[in-house]
Amino acid sequence: MNIPGSDLKGVVSCLDFLRESKIGLKTDLTGKKVMVIGGGNTAMDSARTALRLGASKVSIIYRRSREEMPAWKDEIHEAEEEGIHFELLRNPVKFAGADGRITRVVIIKMALGEPDASGRRKPSEVQGSEYTEDVDFVIEAIGLSPTTSPFSKELALEKDGRIKTHETTLQTEIPWIFAGGDSVSGSSTIIEAAGQGKRAAFYMDKYLQGLELTDFEFGDKLPAVDKKKVLSRTDIKLKPALDEKVRPVAERIRDFKEVEFTFTEEEVHRSADRCLDCSNCRECHQCVSACPAYAIDFSEKKEIVRAYASSVIIASGFNLFNAANKPQYSFNQLPNVIDSMQMDRLIAPTRPYNNVLRPGDGKTPGNIAYVLCTGSRDSSLENFRSCSVAATNNPICSQICCMYSLKQAQLLMGALPMADITIYYMDIRAFGKGYEEFYQQSKSMGVNLVKAKVARIKGKEDGKGDVVLRIEDVETGQVKDMTHDLVVLSVGMMPENAVLKSFKDGSPALDQYNFIKQIDLQLNPSRTSVEGVFVAGTSAAPMDIPDSILSAGAAASEVAAYLSQQ
Repeated sequence: MNIPGSDLKGVVSCLDFLRESKIGLKTDLTGKKVMVIGGGNTAMDSARTALRLGASKVSIIYRRSREEMPAWKDEIHEAEEEGIHFELLRNPVKFAGADGRITRVVIIKMALGEPDASGRRKPSEVQGSEYTEDVDFVIEAIGLSPTTSPFSKELALEKDGRIKTHETTLQTEIPWIFAGGDSVSGSSTIIEAAGQGKRAAFYMDKYLQGLELTDFEFGDKLPAVDKKKVLSRTDIKLKPALDEKVRPVAERIRDFKEVEFTFTEEEVHRSADRCLDCSNCRECHQCVSACPAYAIDFSEKKEIVRAYASSVIIASGFNLFNAANKPQYSFNQLPNVIDSMQMDRLIAPTRPYNNVLRPGDGKTPGNIAYVLCTGSRDSSLENFRSCSVAATNNPICSQICCMYSLKQAQLLMGALPMADITIYYMDIRAFGKGYEEFYQQSKSMGVNLVKAKVARIKGKEDGKGDVVLRIEDVETGQVKDMTHDLVVLSVGMMPENAVLKSFKDGSPALDQYNFIKQIDLQLNPSRTSVEGVFVAGTSAAPMDIPDSILSAGAAASEVAAYLSQQ
Protein backbone atom coordinates (compact mmCIF):
# COMPACT_ATOMS: atom_id res chain seq x y z
CA MET A 1 0.00 0.00 0.00
CA ASN A 2 3.04 2.21 0.23
CA ILE A 3 2.07 3.75 3.59
CA PRO A 4 4.25 4.07 6.71
CA GLY A 5 4.84 0.69 8.36
CA SER A 6 4.23 -1.47 5.27
CA ASP A 7 7.56 -3.18 5.87
CA LEU A 8 6.63 -4.45 9.35
CA LYS A 9 6.46 -8.18 9.96
CA GLY A 10 2.88 -9.41 9.83
CA VAL A 11 1.99 -7.23 6.81
CA VAL A 12 1.75 -9.53 3.78
CA SER A 13 0.47 -9.57 0.21
CA CYS A 14 -2.73 -11.50 -0.42
CA LEU A 15 -1.15 -13.50 -3.26
CA ASP A 16 1.81 -14.58 -1.10
CA PHE A 17 -0.56 -15.46 1.73
CA LEU A 18 -2.89 -17.54 -0.43
CA ARG A 19 -0.05 -19.25 -2.31
CA GLU A 20 1.69 -20.34 0.89
CA SER A 21 -1.59 -21.57 2.35
CA LYS A 22 -2.22 -23.61 -0.79
CA ILE A 23 1.20 -25.30 -0.90
CA GLY A 24 1.18 -26.23 2.78
CA LEU A 25 3.15 -23.35 4.32
CA LYS A 26 0.14 -22.28 6.37
CA THR A 27 0.64 -19.41 8.83
CA ASP A 28 -0.59 -20.19 12.34
CA LEU A 29 -3.12 -17.45 13.13
CA THR A 30 -4.66 -19.13 16.19
CA GLY A 31 -6.23 -16.50 18.45
CA LYS A 32 -4.97 -13.57 16.39
CA LYS A 33 -6.78 -10.50 15.07
CA VAL A 34 -6.49 -10.34 11.29
CA MET A 35 -7.28 -7.37 9.07
CA VAL A 36 -7.76 -7.68 5.31
CA ILE A 37 -7.49 -4.49 3.20
CA GLY A 38 -9.62 -4.59 0.03
CA GLY A 39 -13.06 -5.43 -1.32
CA GLY A 40 -12.57 -7.87 -4.18
CA ASN A 41 -12.89 -11.64 -4.44
CA THR A 42 -9.25 -12.06 -3.44
CA ALA A 43 -9.96 -10.13 -0.24
CA MET A 44 -12.87 -12.50 0.51
CA ASP A 45 -10.65 -15.53 -0.15
CA SER A 46 -7.93 -14.15 2.13
CA ALA A 47 -10.37 -13.38 4.94
CA ARG A 48 -12.03 -16.80 4.81
CA THR A 49 -8.64 -18.52 4.64
CA ALA A 50 -7.43 -16.59 7.72
CA LEU A 51 -10.53 -17.70 9.61
CA ARG A 52 -9.75 -21.34 8.79
CA LEU A 53 -6.20 -20.85 10.04
CA GLY A 54 -7.53 -20.12 13.52
CA ALA A 55 -7.92 -16.32 13.64
CA SER A 56 -10.15 -15.16 16.49
CA LYS A 57 -11.39 -12.15 14.53
CA VAL A 58 -11.13 -11.27 10.84
CA SER A 59 -12.09 -7.81 9.57
CA ILE A 60 -12.31 -6.51 6.02
CA ILE A 61 -11.46 -2.83 5.58
CA TYR A 62 -12.85 -1.27 2.40
CA ARG A 63 -12.71 2.40 1.44
CA ARG A 64 -16.03 2.47 -0.43
CA SER A 65 -19.56 1.30 0.40
CA ARG A 66 -20.98 -2.19 -0.12
CA GLU A 67 -22.58 -1.14 -3.42
CA GLU A 68 -19.16 -0.34 -4.92
CA MET A 69 -17.53 -3.53 -3.59
CA PRO A 70 -16.24 -5.49 -6.64
CA ALA A 71 -16.45 -8.92 -4.98
CA TRP A 72 -19.24 -11.23 -6.09
CA LYS A 73 -22.37 -11.06 -3.95
CA ASP A 74 -22.22 -14.76 -3.12
CA GLU A 75 -18.66 -14.37 -1.85
CA ILE A 76 -19.66 -11.43 0.37
CA HIS A 77 -22.71 -13.29 1.69
CA GLU A 78 -20.77 -16.45 2.55
CA ALA A 79 -18.03 -14.41 4.23
CA GLU A 80 -20.61 -12.66 6.40
CA GLU A 81 -22.21 -16.01 7.24
CA GLU A 82 -18.87 -17.25 8.50
CA GLY A 83 -18.44 -14.27 10.82
CA ILE A 84 -16.18 -11.96 8.83
CA HIS A 85 -16.59 -8.34 9.99
CA PHE A 86 -16.94 -5.60 7.36
CA GLU A 87 -15.72 -2.08 8.11
CA LEU A 88 -16.84 0.04 5.17
CA LEU A 89 -15.82 3.59 4.21
CA ARG A 90 -12.54 3.07 6.04
CA ASN A 91 -8.93 3.15 4.85
CA PRO A 92 -5.61 2.53 6.68
CA VAL A 93 -3.15 5.43 6.67
CA LYS A 94 -0.40 3.98 8.88
CA PHE A 95 0.82 0.66 10.27
CA ALA A 96 2.46 0.81 13.69
CA GLY A 97 4.19 -1.86 15.74
CA ALA A 98 6.75 -2.90 18.32
CA ASP A 99 10.01 -4.81 17.85
CA GLY A 100 9.51 -4.74 14.09
CA ARG A 101 6.11 -6.48 14.17
CA ILE A 102 2.74 -4.88 13.50
CA THR A 103 0.46 -4.26 16.50
CA ARG A 104 -1.80 -1.37 15.45
CA VAL A 105 -3.39 0.22 12.40
CA VAL A 106 -4.32 3.88 12.11
CA ILE A 107 -7.57 4.10 10.12
CA ILE A 108 -9.34 7.13 8.66
CA LYS A 109 -13.01 7.41 7.71
CA MET A 110 -13.93 8.02 4.07
CA ALA A 111 -16.73 9.82 2.22
CA LEU A 112 -17.92 9.15 -1.34
CA GLY A 113 -17.92 11.80 -4.03
CA GLU A 114 -18.57 11.75 -7.78
CA PRO A 115 -17.98 8.56 -9.86
CA ASP A 116 -14.47 8.00 -11.20
CA ALA A 117 -13.37 6.31 -14.44
CA SER A 118 -14.46 2.90 -13.14
CA GLY A 119 -18.01 4.14 -12.58
CA ARG A 120 -17.71 3.82 -8.81
CA ARG A 121 -17.93 6.88 -6.56
CA LYS A 122 -14.53 8.26 -5.65
CA PRO A 123 -13.67 8.09 -1.92
CA SER A 124 -12.08 11.00 -0.08
CA GLU A 125 -10.72 11.21 3.46
CA VAL A 126 -12.75 12.79 6.26
CA GLN A 127 -10.23 15.01 7.99
CA GLY A 128 -9.85 14.50 11.75
CA SER A 129 -11.64 11.12 11.74
CA GLU A 130 -8.57 8.97 12.42
CA TYR A 131 -8.70 6.20 15.01
CA THR A 132 -6.56 3.19 15.95
CA GLU A 133 -7.32 -0.54 16.02
CA ASP A 134 -5.20 -3.33 17.49
CA VAL A 135 -4.22 -6.03 15.04
CA ASP A 136 -1.82 -8.99 14.84
CA PHE A 137 -1.76 -9.68 11.11
CA VAL A 138 -2.59 -7.59 8.01
CA ILE A 139 -3.27 -8.92 4.51
CA GLU A 140 -3.13 -6.40 1.68
CA ALA A 141 -5.67 -7.35 -1.02
CA ILE A 142 -5.93 -4.04 -2.83
CA GLY A 143 -6.12 -3.68 -6.62
CA LEU A 144 -3.03 -4.88 -8.40
CA SER A 145 -1.50 -2.57 -11.02
CA PRO A 146 -0.01 -3.90 -14.26
CA THR A 147 3.78 -3.92 -14.55
CA THR A 148 3.85 -2.14 -17.89
CA SER A 149 6.42 0.55 -17.10
CA PRO A 150 9.17 -1.25 -19.13
CA PHE A 151 7.04 -0.63 -22.25
CA SER A 152 6.25 3.03 -21.56
CA LYS A 153 8.80 4.29 -24.10
CA GLU A 154 7.60 1.99 -26.89
CA LEU A 155 3.84 1.67 -26.32
CA ALA A 156 1.09 4.12 -25.46
CA LEU A 157 -0.30 3.60 -21.96
CA GLU A 158 -3.53 4.62 -20.29
CA LYS A 159 -3.40 6.96 -17.30
CA ASP A 160 -3.57 3.99 -14.92
CA GLY A 161 -0.68 2.20 -16.64
CA ARG A 162 -2.67 -0.20 -18.82
CA ILE A 163 -1.52 -0.72 -22.40
CA LYS A 164 -3.66 1.03 -25.02
CA THR A 165 -5.04 -1.40 -27.59
CA HIS A 166 -7.77 -1.57 -30.23
CA GLU A 167 -10.98 -2.55 -28.46
CA THR A 168 -11.71 -5.46 -30.81
CA THR A 169 -8.37 -6.65 -32.19
CA LEU A 170 -6.11 -5.92 -29.16
CA GLN A 171 -3.57 -4.42 -31.56
CA THR A 172 -1.34 -1.71 -30.07
CA GLU A 173 -0.19 1.44 -31.83
CA ILE A 174 2.74 -0.62 -33.15
CA PRO A 175 0.94 -2.86 -35.68
CA TRP A 176 2.99 -6.00 -35.02
CA ILE A 177 2.53 -5.86 -31.23
CA PHE A 178 -0.65 -7.11 -29.57
CA ALA A 179 -1.47 -7.13 -25.85
CA GLY A 180 -4.02 -8.73 -23.55
CA GLY A 181 -4.79 -9.83 -20.01
CA ASP A 182 -4.42 -7.66 -16.91
CA SER A 183 -1.95 -5.38 -18.70
CA VAL A 184 -4.86 -4.27 -20.91
CA SER A 185 -8.05 -4.82 -18.91
CA GLY A 186 -6.72 -4.29 -15.40
CA SER A 187 -7.41 -6.77 -12.63
CA SER A 188 -9.56 -9.59 -14.00
CA THR A 189 -9.79 -13.37 -13.89
CA ILE A 190 -7.60 -16.06 -15.42
CA ILE A 191 -10.49 -17.02 -17.71
CA GLU A 192 -10.78 -13.47 -19.04
CA ALA A 193 -7.02 -13.23 -19.56
CA ALA A 194 -6.97 -16.55 -21.44
CA GLY A 195 -9.87 -15.36 -23.57
CA GLN A 196 -8.00 -12.20 -24.52
CA GLY A 197 -4.95 -14.29 -25.38
CA LYS A 198 -7.07 -16.36 -27.74
CA ARG A 199 -8.54 -13.22 -29.29
CA ALA A 200 -5.09 -11.66 -29.78
CA ALA A 201 -3.80 -14.86 -31.41
CA PHE A 202 -6.76 -14.83 -33.83
CA TYR A 203 -6.02 -11.30 -35.02
CA MET A 204 -2.25 -11.87 -35.04
CA ASP A 205 -2.87 -14.69 -37.53
CA LYS A 206 -4.87 -12.31 -39.75
CA TYR A 207 -2.12 -9.68 -39.48
CA LEU A 208 0.55 -12.17 -40.53
CA GLN A 209 -1.56 -13.05 -43.57
CA GLY A 210 -1.67 -9.40 -44.57
CA LEU A 211 -5.44 -9.16 -44.10
CA GLU A 212 -7.53 -6.24 -42.84
CA LEU A 213 -8.19 -7.09 -39.18
CA THR A 214 -11.53 -5.27 -38.86
CA ASP A 215 -12.97 -7.38 -41.70
CA PHE A 216 -13.06 -10.40 -39.38
CA GLU A 217 -15.15 -11.20 -36.33
CA PHE A 218 -13.59 -13.24 -33.55
CA GLY A 219 -15.27 -16.16 -31.81
CA ASP A 220 -17.69 -18.99 -32.55
CA LYS A 221 -20.57 -17.77 -30.43
CA LEU A 222 -23.91 -16.88 -31.94
CA PRO A 223 -25.03 -13.29 -31.34
CA ALA A 224 -27.05 -12.71 -28.19
CA VAL A 225 -30.81 -12.54 -28.59
CA ASP A 226 -32.82 -9.49 -27.60
CA LYS A 227 -33.66 -9.85 -23.90
CA LYS A 228 -36.87 -7.81 -24.22
CA LYS A 229 -38.18 -10.04 -27.03
CA VAL A 230 -37.56 -13.17 -24.99
CA LEU A 231 -39.20 -11.88 -21.82
CA SER A 232 -42.22 -10.59 -23.77
CA ARG A 233 -43.10 -14.10 -24.95
CA THR A 234 -46.25 -15.64 -23.52
CA ASP A 235 -45.02 -19.24 -23.55
CA ILE A 236 -42.40 -18.74 -20.80
CA LYS A 237 -43.19 -20.43 -17.51
CA LEU A 238 -41.23 -19.07 -14.59
CA LYS A 239 -39.80 -21.78 -12.36
CA PRO A 240 -37.98 -21.08 -9.10
CA ALA A 241 -34.23 -21.58 -9.01
CA LEU A 242 -32.85 -24.41 -6.90
CA ASP A 243 -31.36 -23.29 -3.62
CA GLU A 244 -27.62 -23.74 -3.34
CA LYS A 245 -26.56 -26.54 -1.05
CA VAL A 246 -23.68 -25.54 1.22
CA ARG A 247 -22.05 -27.05 4.27
CA PRO A 248 -23.09 -25.62 7.65
CA VAL A 249 -21.02 -22.61 8.70
CA ALA A 250 -19.80 -24.18 11.95
CA GLU A 251 -18.50 -27.16 9.99
CA ARG A 252 -16.95 -25.50 6.95
CA ILE A 253 -14.82 -22.90 8.80
CA ARG A 254 -12.76 -25.71 10.34
CA ASP A 255 -11.18 -26.94 7.12
CA PHE A 256 -10.50 -26.18 3.46
CA LYS A 257 -12.94 -28.68 1.95
CA GLU A 258 -15.49 -27.64 -0.66
CA VAL A 259 -18.16 -25.29 0.71
CA GLU A 260 -20.79 -25.92 -1.99
CA PHE A 261 -22.29 -29.34 -2.72
CA THR A 262 -22.95 -30.50 -6.28
CA PHE A 263 -26.46 -31.22 -7.59
CA THR A 264 -27.91 -34.69 -7.87
CA GLU A 265 -28.87 -35.94 -11.34
CA GLU A 266 -32.52 -35.12 -10.66
CA GLU A 267 -31.61 -31.59 -9.53
CA VAL A 268 -29.49 -31.06 -12.64
CA HIS A 269 -32.47 -31.95 -14.82
CA ARG A 270 -34.75 -29.65 -12.82
CA SER A 271 -32.29 -26.79 -13.05
CA ALA A 272 -31.69 -27.28 -16.78
CA ASP A 273 -35.45 -27.36 -17.35
CA ARG A 274 -35.57 -23.71 -16.23
CA CYS A 275 -33.44 -22.60 -19.18
CA LEU A 276 -35.17 -20.46 -21.79
CA ASP A 277 -35.00 -21.60 -25.39
CA CYS A 278 -34.22 -18.03 -26.38
CA SER A 279 -33.19 -18.46 -29.99
CA ASN A 280 -33.94 -22.10 -30.83
CA CYS A 281 -30.21 -22.84 -30.39
CA ARG A 282 -28.39 -23.61 -27.16
CA GLU A 283 -25.05 -24.01 -28.92
CA CYS A 284 -24.69 -27.65 -27.87
CA HIS A 285 -23.07 -28.23 -31.30
CA GLN A 286 -24.75 -31.63 -31.64
CA CYS A 287 -25.88 -30.57 -35.10
CA VAL A 288 -22.22 -30.34 -36.12
CA SER A 289 -21.73 -34.01 -35.28
CA ALA A 290 -25.05 -35.10 -36.79
CA CYS A 291 -24.75 -33.32 -40.15
CA PRO A 292 -23.59 -35.91 -42.74
CA ALA A 293 -22.43 -33.17 -45.14
CA TYR A 294 -20.27 -31.38 -42.54
CA ALA A 295 -22.09 -28.22 -43.55
CA ILE A 296 -22.23 -26.58 -40.12
CA ASP A 297 -19.31 -24.50 -38.87
CA PHE A 298 -19.87 -22.33 -35.81
CA SER A 299 -16.49 -20.67 -36.28
CA GLU A 300 -17.64 -18.99 -39.49
CA LYS A 301 -18.35 -15.31 -38.99
CA LYS A 302 -19.33 -12.31 -41.03
CA GLU A 303 -16.52 -11.55 -43.44
CA ILE A 304 -16.24 -8.49 -45.65
CA VAL A 305 -15.19 -9.42 -49.19
CA ARG A 306 -14.24 -6.68 -51.63
CA ALA A 307 -14.91 -7.43 -55.29
CA TYR A 308 -14.69 -5.36 -58.47
CA ALA A 309 -17.25 -5.81 -61.23
CA SER A 310 -18.38 -4.10 -64.41
CA SER A 311 -21.99 -5.11 -63.91
CA VAL A 312 -24.26 -6.23 -61.08
CA ILE A 313 -27.38 -8.39 -60.92
CA ILE A 314 -29.61 -7.71 -57.94
CA ALA A 315 -31.23 -11.00 -56.88
CA SER A 316 -31.68 -10.36 -53.17
CA GLY A 317 -35.03 -12.14 -52.95
CA PHE A 318 -38.03 -11.11 -50.90
CA ASN A 319 -39.29 -10.73 -47.36
CA LEU A 320 -42.22 -12.70 -45.98
CA PHE A 321 -45.06 -10.69 -44.55
CA ASN A 322 -45.01 -10.62 -40.75
CA ALA A 323 -48.46 -11.89 -39.76
CA ALA A 324 -48.23 -9.94 -36.50
CA ASN A 325 -48.96 -6.85 -38.61
CA LYS A 326 -52.56 -8.09 -38.89
CA PRO A 327 -53.41 -7.99 -35.18
CA GLN A 328 -56.96 -9.24 -35.81
CA TYR A 329 -55.43 -12.63 -36.73
CA SER A 330 -53.85 -13.06 -33.24
CA PHE A 331 -50.50 -14.28 -34.56
CA ASN A 332 -47.94 -14.43 -31.71
CA GLN A 333 -50.87 -14.19 -29.30
CA LEU A 334 -52.52 -17.58 -29.77
CA PRO A 335 -50.01 -20.48 -29.78
CA ASN A 336 -52.11 -22.49 -32.24
CA VAL A 337 -52.07 -19.76 -34.88
CA ILE A 338 -48.89 -20.19 -36.93
CA ASP A 339 -47.64 -19.01 -40.30
CA SER A 340 -46.90 -21.13 -43.36
CA MET A 341 -43.15 -21.20 -42.78
CA GLN A 342 -43.69 -22.69 -39.33
CA MET A 343 -46.00 -25.31 -40.81
CA ASP A 344 -43.41 -26.05 -43.50
CA ARG A 345 -40.98 -26.91 -40.72
CA LEU A 346 -43.52 -29.15 -38.99
CA ILE A 347 -44.18 -31.24 -42.10
CA ALA A 348 -40.59 -31.40 -43.37
CA PRO A 349 -38.96 -34.87 -43.42
CA THR A 350 -36.52 -33.61 -40.76
CA ARG A 351 -39.31 -32.16 -38.61
CA PRO A 352 -38.38 -31.65 -34.96
CA TYR A 353 -41.02 -33.89 -33.34
CA ASN A 354 -41.22 -36.67 -35.95
CA ASN A 355 -44.89 -35.81 -36.14
CA VAL A 356 -47.17 -32.86 -36.85
CA LEU A 357 -48.12 -31.40 -33.47
CA ARG A 358 -49.78 -28.14 -32.62
CA PRO A 359 -47.52 -25.83 -30.56
CA GLY A 360 -49.97 -25.00 -27.78
CA ASP A 361 -50.19 -28.41 -26.14
CA GLY A 362 -48.44 -30.95 -28.36
CA LYS A 363 -51.75 -32.38 -29.51
CA THR A 364 -52.04 -33.94 -32.98
CA PRO A 365 -54.43 -31.61 -34.84
CA GLY A 366 -57.47 -33.14 -36.47
CA ASN A 367 -58.99 -30.00 -37.99
CA ILE A 368 -56.58 -27.57 -39.70
CA ALA A 369 -57.45 -24.30 -41.43
CA TYR A 370 -55.44 -22.25 -43.92
CA VAL A 371 -56.08 -18.51 -44.33
CA LEU A 372 -54.86 -17.40 -47.75
CA CYS A 373 -53.76 -13.91 -48.76
CA THR A 374 -52.45 -12.98 -45.31
CA GLY A 375 -50.63 -9.77 -46.15
CA SER A 376 -51.37 -9.99 -49.88
CA ARG A 377 -54.13 -8.23 -51.84
CA ASP A 378 -54.86 -6.24 -48.71
CA SER A 379 -55.03 -2.45 -48.68
CA SER A 380 -56.57 -2.41 -45.20
CA LEU A 381 -53.16 -2.87 -43.62
CA GLU A 382 -52.48 0.84 -43.81
CA ASN A 383 -55.31 1.41 -41.33
CA PHE A 384 -53.32 -0.19 -38.51
CA ARG A 385 -50.94 2.19 -36.77
CA SER A 386 -48.90 -0.82 -35.56
CA CYS A 387 -47.83 -1.65 -39.12
CA SER A 388 -44.42 -0.64 -40.36
CA VAL A 389 -44.20 1.32 -43.61
CA ALA A 390 -43.06 -1.82 -45.48
CA ALA A 391 -46.17 -3.69 -44.33
CA THR A 392 -48.81 -1.16 -45.33
CA ASN A 393 -51.07 -1.23 -48.34
CA ASN A 394 -50.00 -4.38 -50.20
CA PRO A 395 -52.65 -4.83 -52.88
CA ILE A 396 -50.70 -7.18 -55.17
CA CYS A 397 -50.93 -10.96 -55.34
CA SER A 398 -47.85 -12.86 -54.13
CA GLN A 399 -48.44 -15.60 -56.76
CA ILE A 400 -47.10 -18.39 -54.56
CA CYS A 401 -49.46 -18.59 -51.55
CA CYS A 402 -52.25 -20.59 -53.23
CA MET A 403 -49.96 -23.28 -54.57
CA TYR A 404 -47.72 -23.72 -51.53
CA SER A 405 -50.84 -23.95 -49.34
CA LEU A 406 -52.26 -26.68 -51.60
CA LYS A 407 -48.89 -28.47 -51.49
CA GLN A 408 -48.85 -28.34 -47.69
CA ALA A 409 -52.45 -29.54 -47.57
CA GLN A 410 -51.59 -32.63 -49.63
CA LEU A 411 -48.54 -33.35 -47.44
CA LEU A 412 -50.67 -32.99 -44.31
CA MET A 413 -53.21 -35.46 -45.67
CA GLY A 414 -50.36 -37.95 -46.04
CA ALA A 415 -48.99 -37.25 -42.55
CA LEU A 416 -52.42 -37.01 -40.86
CA PRO A 417 -54.84 -39.16 -42.92
CA MET A 418 -57.75 -38.55 -40.54
CA ALA A 419 -57.35 -34.75 -40.38
CA ASP A 420 -59.77 -32.33 -42.03
CA ILE A 421 -58.03 -29.61 -44.07
CA THR A 422 -59.93 -26.41 -44.90
CA ILE A 423 -58.56 -23.58 -47.05
CA TYR A 424 -60.27 -20.17 -46.83
CA TYR A 425 -59.52 -18.20 -50.01
CA MET A 426 -60.57 -15.14 -51.98
CA ASP A 427 -59.49 -16.56 -55.36
CA ILE A 428 -57.40 -19.59 -56.28
CA ARG A 429 -54.77 -18.49 -58.78
CA ALA A 430 -53.40 -21.68 -60.33
CA PHE A 431 -51.86 -20.10 -63.44
CA GLY A 432 -48.69 -22.13 -64.13
CA LYS A 433 -48.12 -25.31 -66.07
CA GLY A 434 -49.83 -28.19 -64.27
CA TYR A 435 -51.09 -25.90 -61.50
CA GLU A 436 -54.79 -26.25 -62.34
CA GLU A 437 -54.44 -30.05 -62.37
CA PHE A 438 -52.72 -29.88 -58.95
CA TYR A 439 -55.58 -27.74 -57.64
CA GLN A 440 -58.20 -30.20 -58.91
CA GLN A 441 -56.22 -33.11 -57.48
CA SER A 442 -56.24 -31.44 -54.03
CA LYS A 443 -60.01 -31.06 -54.17
CA SER A 444 -60.46 -34.69 -55.17
CA MET A 445 -58.24 -35.77 -52.24
CA GLY A 446 -60.68 -34.14 -49.85
CA VAL A 447 -59.25 -30.70 -49.20
CA ASN A 448 -62.19 -28.45 -48.32
CA LEU A 449 -61.96 -25.09 -50.13
CA VAL A 450 -64.19 -22.29 -48.87
CA LYS A 451 -64.43 -18.95 -50.72
CA ALA A 452 -64.56 -16.60 -47.77
CA LYS A 453 -63.08 -13.53 -46.13
CA VAL A 454 -61.64 -14.03 -42.64
CA ALA A 455 -62.39 -11.03 -40.44
CA ARG A 456 -61.03 -12.12 -37.07
CA ILE A 457 -59.30 -15.00 -35.30
CA LYS A 458 -59.64 -15.56 -31.57
CA GLY A 459 -59.19 -18.33 -29.03
CA LYS A 460 -62.11 -20.48 -27.95
CA GLU A 461 -63.23 -19.59 -24.45
CA ASP A 462 -63.18 -23.15 -23.08
CA GLY A 463 -59.40 -22.90 -22.67
CA LYS A 464 -58.64 -26.06 -24.66
CA GLY A 465 -56.55 -24.20 -27.21
CA ASP A 466 -58.91 -24.38 -30.17
CA VAL A 467 -59.21 -21.39 -32.50
CA VAL A 468 -62.36 -19.66 -33.77
CA LEU A 469 -62.44 -17.92 -37.18
CA ARG A 470 -65.09 -15.27 -37.91
CA ILE A 471 -65.65 -15.56 -41.68
CA GLU A 472 -67.95 -14.20 -44.35
CA ASP A 473 -68.89 -16.98 -46.77
CA VAL A 474 -68.77 -15.19 -50.12
CA GLU A 475 -71.02 -17.69 -51.91
CA THR A 476 -73.85 -17.63 -49.33
CA GLY A 477 -73.29 -14.18 -47.80
CA GLN A 478 -73.46 -15.66 -44.31
CA VAL A 479 -71.21 -14.70 -41.40
CA LYS A 480 -70.05 -17.78 -39.52
CA ASP A 481 -67.79 -18.76 -36.63
CA MET A 482 -65.66 -21.78 -37.57
CA THR A 483 -63.65 -23.75 -35.00
CA HIS A 484 -60.33 -25.42 -35.79
CA ASP A 485 -57.54 -27.14 -33.87
CA LEU A 486 -54.80 -25.29 -35.72
CA VAL A 487 -54.76 -22.26 -38.05
CA VAL A 488 -52.06 -21.61 -40.64
CA LEU A 489 -51.66 -18.10 -42.06
CA SER A 490 -50.44 -18.23 -45.66
CA VAL A 491 -48.26 -15.15 -45.67
CA GLY A 492 -47.33 -13.35 -48.84
CA MET A 493 -44.27 -11.71 -50.34
CA MET A 494 -42.97 -8.29 -49.40
CA PRO A 495 -40.26 -6.37 -51.27
CA GLU A 496 -36.66 -6.72 -50.09
CA ASN A 497 -34.81 -3.61 -51.20
CA ALA A 498 -32.36 -3.02 -48.34
CA VAL A 499 -29.54 -3.81 -50.79
CA LEU A 500 -30.11 -0.41 -52.37
CA LYS A 501 -28.48 1.20 -49.32
CA SER A 502 -25.18 -0.14 -50.65
CA PHE A 503 -25.34 2.16 -53.67
CA LYS A 504 -23.41 5.38 -53.05
CA ASP A 505 -23.96 7.29 -56.30
CA GLY A 506 -27.65 6.76 -56.96
CA SER A 507 -29.57 3.53 -56.55
CA PRO A 508 -32.06 1.82 -58.88
CA ALA A 509 -35.56 3.23 -58.80
CA LEU A 510 -38.46 1.41 -57.13
CA ASP A 511 -41.90 0.77 -58.57
CA GLN A 512 -45.18 1.67 -56.88
CA TYR A 513 -45.02 -1.51 -54.80
CA ASN A 514 -41.41 -0.90 -53.63
CA PHE A 515 -39.92 -3.66 -55.76
CA ILE A 516 -36.98 -2.72 -57.99
CA LYS A 517 -38.41 -1.13 -61.10
CA GLN A 518 -38.05 -2.89 -64.47
CA ILE A 519 -37.79 0.09 -66.81
CA ASP A 520 -38.25 -1.89 -70.05
CA LEU A 521 -40.49 -4.78 -69.03
CA GLN A 522 -41.34 -5.94 -72.54
CA LEU A 523 -37.95 -5.97 -74.30
CA ASN A 524 -35.33 -5.81 -71.51
CA PRO A 525 -37.09 -7.00 -68.33
CA SER A 526 -33.87 -7.13 -66.27
CA ARG A 527 -32.76 -3.53 -66.86
CA THR A 528 -32.99 -1.02 -64.01
CA SER A 529 -32.67 2.76 -63.96
CA VAL A 530 -28.91 2.50 -63.31
CA GLU A 531 -26.69 1.53 -66.23
CA GLY A 532 -24.90 -1.78 -65.66
CA VAL A 533 -27.25 -2.81 -62.84
CA PHE A 534 -29.80 -5.54 -63.59
CA VAL A 535 -32.47 -7.27 -61.53
CA ALA A 536 -33.68 -10.87 -61.39
CA GLY A 537 -36.25 -12.94 -59.54
CA THR A 538 -38.39 -11.68 -56.69
CA SER A 539 -36.31 -8.53 -56.30
CA ALA A 540 -38.33 -7.27 -59.27
CA ALA A 541 -41.77 -8.69 -58.51
CA PRO A 542 -43.51 -11.64 -56.83
CA MET A 543 -42.89 -14.84 -58.81
CA ASP A 544 -42.60 -18.56 -58.25
CA ILE A 545 -39.52 -20.75 -58.74
CA PRO A 546 -39.97 -21.46 -62.50
CA ASP A 547 -40.47 -17.77 -63.24
CA SER A 548 -37.46 -16.88 -61.06
CA ILE A 549 -35.28 -19.27 -63.07
CA LEU A 550 -36.46 -17.71 -66.33
CA SER A 551 -35.81 -14.24 -64.90
CA ALA A 552 -32.28 -15.25 -63.88
CA GLY A 553 -31.56 -16.55 -67.37
CA ALA A 554 -32.81 -13.32 -68.92
CA ALA A 555 -30.66 -11.24 -66.57
CA ALA A 556 -27.57 -13.31 -67.37
CA SER A 557 -28.06 -12.90 -71.12
CA GLU A 558 -28.61 -9.13 -70.75
CA VAL A 559 -25.45 -8.78 -68.67
CA ALA A 560 -23.49 -10.73 -71.29
CA ALA A 561 -24.77 -8.40 -74.02
CA TYR A 562 -23.96 -5.33 -71.91
CA LEU A 563 -20.40 -6.48 -71.18
CA SER A 564 -19.75 -7.29 -74.85
CA GLN A 565 -20.45 -3.66 -75.70
CA GLN A 566 -18.04 -2.24 -73.11
